[in-house]
Amino acid sequence: MTEVHDGATLRESLLAIASDFSFTWIAEARLLFADLEPRRFAELHHNPTALLSELTDEDLARALTPDYLERLSRVEARLARDRGEQTWWRERSGPSDLLVAYFSAEFGLDESLPVYSGGLGVLAGDNLKAASELGVPLVAIGLFYRRGYFRQQLDENDRQVERYPRNDPSRLPLELVPMAPLVELADDSGNLVPVRIGVWRVPVGRVSLYLLDTKIEGNPQWARDVTDILYGGDRENRLRQELVLGVGGVRVLRRLGLDPTVFHMNEGHSAFLQLERMRELVEGQGLSADEALERLRASTVFTTHTPVPAGNEVFDPELVRRNLGGVVERCGLAWEEFAALGKVDPAETGFGLTPFALRTSQYANAVSELHGAVSREIWYGLWPERRVDQVPITSVTNGVHQRTWISGELEGLLGDTDPQFERARELAAKDLWAAHRSAKKRLLEYVVTTRHARKLDPDVLTIGSSRIPSGRSRCSWPARRTRRTKAART
Repeated sequence: MTEVHDGATLRESLLAIASDFSFTWIAEARLLFADLEPRRFAELHHNPTALLSELTDEDLARALTPDYLERLSRVEARLARDRGEQTWWRERSGPSDLLVAYFSAEFGLDESLPVYSGGLGVLAGDNLKAASELGVPLVAIGLFYRRGYFRQQLDENDRQVERYPRNDPSRLPLELVPMAPLVELADDSGNLVPVRIGVWRVPVGRVSLYLLDTKIEGNPQWARDVTDILYGGDRENRLRQELVLGVGGVRVLRRLGLDPTVFHMNEGHSAFLQLERMRELVEGQGLSADEALERLRASTVFTTHTPVPAGNEVFDPELVRRNLGGVVERCGLAWEEFAALGKVDPAETGFGLTPFALRTSQYANAVSELHGAVSREIWYGLWPERRVDQVPITSVTNGVHQRTWISGELEGLLGDTDPQFERARELAAKDLWAAHRSAKKRLLEYVVTTRHARKLDPDVLTIGSSRIPSGRSRCSWPARRTRRTKAART
């Protein structure tokens, strides 16, 4: 820890905290940045690295009060303790050779790094945070979108307007990894072109997230645009994104010298990692395609998130063949054999990533008990010899990383040494209610300030709704609940 005595040394200490996303689950750490310039910090979507780049040493020197320095010291001590303490994994003598490689198209670590669109990404981000705190050996692979996912606004005619945030690596806590592995992608004429991949490391406590980026010098413009927007572009660009994530992700792990014992696919976007692993086993170890498939299945977990078509991508097989036909041949597979892995019914015309992921994974789970039952109904055709209730798709209900979502007021009551919140049962009701009222007041003040809303009363029941209007997320529940509320009142 740096001895803080002026603006420059304070900057050094604050940058050390901001350089690791573990600050996002420590309320007092977030307040260190918010207190420097509250309005600007909110405008920057609570990005401490960006805020510090705008403040001068003289600005920072004004924060050097005894109270601020005491809080800074507490946060630094907390981070040092968290990183050095005995972990849940070590206490339970977890296998020392385990390494999970967790692949996801989006990660919602914090609003300051907008490379996510919704629940899929938030779950992935919370999984990394939980793995860090528990000490589970895990490395994560995703994509670095230069413009992320759009933010919605309404114009003067109440029409939705999309605005894409610009993700500037120099204003984010990212570390450029000195490597540029290649992935072959078909250009618009169908010619395979080697595309270089930049790699950014994102520290998340004990876990490293590697974000892959095609917007680097030497790549043609169409290739630079592949990782521009989350879920952006036409079908070919979507396929290119998923090839970079899956195939490129495996190659990045190898260049890092990592040999994961488990590969976890969070939804089907990364499913092509299985083809790259098959190629490695066939060419590197001399296995047959069937032997390679059996080997990689044994070390793969697949999580499916939704039963609706929007979450289960299907591509034109010819588009897939343009990009992967050569790799399929190198795996010793006839094209028809490979194409069948992406179908439930041989009569289907598309190549589905969910069937491909399920066929190449030993373990599969849905994200709730009900979703598990629905998923077994949908995909039972992959196991025609089994009854529906015997389809090997289990369920693991989505959870959250508690410390990320707990308010600063409640964290103050519970303290920072009670990770299971066991003290919650001992808290007085009046203290809990006071913490709730304080957090609610802060929320309503934020809404009034940033959304130009009319004044909201903390003593009035206030219901807010935020939903992504897509095929997988329906927006009808507020109307239904309103009707039920009116009926109950009458």
